[in-house]
Parts: sequence; structure tokens; C-alpha cells
Amino acid sequence: MRYLNASDHRWLCIENDNNPLQIGALIFLSCEGSPVDEFVARARQHLIARLPNTPWQVKYARAPFDIDSGVWLDVGEVDIDRVTNIWPASATMQDIKQYVCEQVMLPLPRDRPPFRVTFFPYLDQSLKAFGDVAMLVQHHHAVADGIGFQSALDALMDDSAHSEPKTASLPKREHRPIAPIYMVQSLVRSRTVKRAEESRDLERAQAASELEMLRADPAFKRQRTPELAMLEGATQRERTYGFVELDLTRVKQRSRELGGTVNDFIMTVIGGATRRYLAQVGALNELGEKSVIGLMPRSLRTPDDGLYGNYLTMVLPSLGTQIEDHVERFALVQNSIRAEIRRSQLTLQSVPKYEKPFTARQRLKPEVGTSAGNLSVSNVPGPDSPRWFAGYRMLANFPTPSLVAGQLMNVTLRRYCNSLQLGLMSEPSKISDPDQFASLILGVAAEI
Repeated sequence: MRYLNASDHRWLCIENDNNPLQIGALIFLSCEGSPVDEFVARARQHLIARLPNTPWQVKYARAPFDIDSGVWLDVGEVDIDRVTNIWPASATMQDIKQYVCEQVMLPLPRDRPPFRVTFFPYLDQSLKAFGDVAMLVQHHHAVADGIGFQSALDALMDDSAHSEPKTASLPKREHRPIAPIYMVQSLVRSRTVKRAEESRDLERAQAASELEMLRADPAFKRQRTPELAMLEGATQRERTYGFVELDLTRVKQRSRELGGTVNDFIMTVIGGATRRYLAQVGALNELGEKSVIGLMPRSLRTPDDGLYGNYLTMVLPSLGTQIEDHVERFALVQNSIRAEIRRSQLTLQSVPKYEKPFTARQRLKPEVGTSAGNLSVSNVPGPDSPRWFAGYRMLANFPTPSLVAGQLMNVTLRRYCNSLQLGLMSEPSKISDPDQFASLILGVAAEI
């Protein structure tokens, strides 16, 4: 039995019909001598063998009376037919993109393992440039954040086509403790955390003092998230999806030349592409001298936290959409990111981390829209060398992100070998053609 932390639990609480909260990947693979006709059978057997190494062989159980966060219970053997699907015919580019949009809006049942996989054994010629076969993998955000999802993928993958199986013993089926025992366990757990929290009193006071000074410093002044007419109204159920990749070697080289990081470069590119998109749809003038604000997850994971669960906070850097010159925008974005990271560090150090029982009900309140950030951008580390699944070499690992209510788009990227692979999720009323936005990303990146 594994307790969900407060962040894990919150992802379950705020999920709704218009916004199932899933993290996913559209993975393309090469056969390289392995038979296409055997892909599904070999992939299913491989998945069965590796599931015990992942955080997915569980189901969710609520706390009695919602006194605390819920728990993940091991389910033992998984019925593979309930968590996998097979695309029955040759899939085209349009088929796969439409299917991704449907799947990100299909909630994962909570009475079974919180993941699903769809295999595409046959790809149309329009997709042959990406791979010979493909699969869509998704898990619920409550299981783990983006870094945790990549760790789960790593647990499924091999370092070579002939690696020894990374199998593990099958977990025993678990049941939730009866209410009195659950309550006692929650109280004991909270007392342990509370004692550790009391030792941070001085650290919190110092961080709070520094935070006040930072907020009073004009150099750290933060722009409020601007309102855009095109973002008004409830987020609809329809989705649009696209993907694109950038050469990581060139991105690293240019980032160093500009005196920054890959993340600085990517945020500058997204800012430039957003500026051009807003100009094309006649919305740039609405911003005036204000900038679109990014919503950027920042990982807080430590070795003690383990591979799974959610350990992140959100920072709100400027994307510099009011600046046409790329180098000037890079400098502004870089400074904004640094200021936001410093602000978030002090904020986290100044607030209690203690999770006490009997407060979980507060997290059950629905979340309507978002008050901060116009566009989500997530950068997730990935493997720098090739990976194999069931003997088939992975060629690409494009994210299939969820779309937070009130956001123009979610752009999530993962590294794989020498490539940065981006997944773009929006809705038709905001961005009807993500491929158009992807072209703007490529154009801005080339110019920089």
C-alpha cells in the first residue's frame, strides 16, 4: 500500500469530464528485422513481464470518509486485455492524431490499473518516416509527474535489442485497511512528518523574510497573466494534436553561444512562435506591451522521493511575446526564468510541508479554469542513448499532454538521444491546426 501525497491526490480531485488528467507518449519503433506481424504478440508479452517493474500494477482506493489522501493498492496479476487496445487496420497520420485526441479525453477508470496502451502494428506510408510500428502509452497524472512517467517508460525499455529481461516478482493482491486502522496509520504518518517539519521553523522564517525583500525589488517585479479574448469561455471537449522535433545538438550549441540553457532556448522559441501565431490571428495588438505568460513545471524531486509520485511546483516566466528580436527575447526570458525559480525556492522554503489528516476534503473542491499562465511548457529529461521495447528499437517518444482549462496550448517536450521531441495539445477554438504552430516553432528555432 502506497499513500498518495497531497499533490497526487489533488490531480484526482480536480479531474473532470472536460479535462481528464493524463500523461502520455506516442512512441514510434523500428522493426529492423523483427517481424511486423509479431509486434502485438511480442509487445503484449513484454508488457506483462515488465509491469511489476512499473507503478501501474495497482488500483486506487479512497480513504475512509476522505479523512486523508487515498492509497494505491497492488492488484496482483493484471488482465492485459483490459488495459491494452489494438488498432485493427493501417493507421494514417490523421488516424493517429485523431485517436490521441480521443484518448486524452477518455478517463482512466479508478477501479483498475491507472494506465492503458494501444498498439499500432501497421502504419500508412504517411507515417513510415517516423517508424514501422507505434504505440500510445498513458497513465494518470496522480501516479506520477512527467519525470515519473519517463521513469515508468524506462522500466519497460531495454538498453539493447537482446537485453536480459528486467522481470520482477508478481505483487500480492492488497486490500484497504478497515477505517480504524487506516485512521491510526494516517495519524502516525502525520506525527512523523510534523516532527521533521518543526525543525524547519528557523529556515521558514529566513525564507519568508528574503521573499518579502525579493517582492519589493523592482528587478523581480512579476507581470500578471494577461487576459486574452481567445482564451475566454469554458474549455471544450474537442482537442487538436501535433508533434515536431528539434536537433538537440544544434539547440545546445546555440544556447551556449547565447549564454543560457536549453530550457532558456526552448522558452524563447515558444515565445517567438506564440508571437507570430497571435499576429496571424489578429490577437497580438490586444497584448500591447504585455507578454504571454508561461506555466512551467519545476521538478522538486529528490533521491529520497523515489521514482514515482508528483514532486513539482509551477513557475510563471514571461515568454517575451512583445519582443520581435530573438536575442533580446532570449535575454528577457532567461532573466524571467531565473527570477521565477528564485521566487519559487523561497516560497517553498517559507511554507509548511506538513500533510496532516482530516484536510484531504479541502482538496476535493473542483478547480474551474486557471488564474495564472496562458500557455504550458514542460521539459522532461529522457534517455541519451537508444532504447528497445520487445526487441523493437524506439525511434521517437512524442508527448501527448493534457490541456489545462483556460490555456492556449500545452507544449511538452522530451529528450531522446540527440533529439528534442515536442507534443502540442490544444482545442479547435484556440488552435485549430497544431501543425501550423509546429511550423512556427521550426521557423523561429532556425532563425535563432
